[in-house]
Amino acid sequence: MSVNIGEYPDRVTGTPFVEAVEEKYKMKYAVAVCNALKEADPATFNQHFGSMEECIRAASRFADFNFDLWKVKWPKALANNIAAFK
Repeated sequence: MSVNIGEYPDRVTGTPFVEAVEEKYKMKYAVAVCNALKEADPATFNQHFGSMEECIRAASRFADFNFDLWKVKWPKALANNIAAFK
């Protein structure tokens, strides 16, 4: 089965669980990354984003892009990562 970036495989399409995981991931990622950036280098944070809200918007878009990549390869990647703990 071939899947394009950003498309769910048929067996996963639109499932409430995957949608909920995606939304939770994007928000947690955005808030955590922006807090870390602001604390680590306030000057650069202010130069690029100006506010926490703008940073969270941008980081959420970045997280959405990464999640779209993950949607395509998550079953194999997750199985490989878990198998490493056998």
